[in-house]
Amino acid sequence: MVGAVSGKLDGLVFMVGMMSGVFIFAEIFPVLKRFYMSGDMGTLRLPQVLKLHSGIIAFLVCLMVVGAFWLGEKTEQRFQTHKPEGAPKRRFKLAGSTILVLLGPYIADRKP
Repeated sequence: MVGAVSGKLDGLVFMVGMMSGVFIFAEIFPVLKRFYMSGDMGTLRLPQVLKLHSGIIAFLVCLMVVGAFWLGEKTEQRFQTHKPEGAPKRRFKLAGSTILVLLGPYIADRKP
């Protein structure tokens, strides 16, 4: 929306496409309703689907997040031309990652 209001052509094309898609979907929804609702299985959560404890799921997700950040950082280091000032030290990154991985399952397992 900001791009369209700023006068950028790609923003305008995106807005027109989005509005056209919404309009077309709304018009043909009665025809597609049975198909659209056929996959409705209620509320499903990963522990139910994978038949694992929520703490294990949270631990695995935390590991995945830490791994994604590590991979992103390695990619940045490979392609950067200079080291940014004020970059966090390795020990702070390791401490934060450890806290995330250890506390994630505990927080996910708590009952509201």
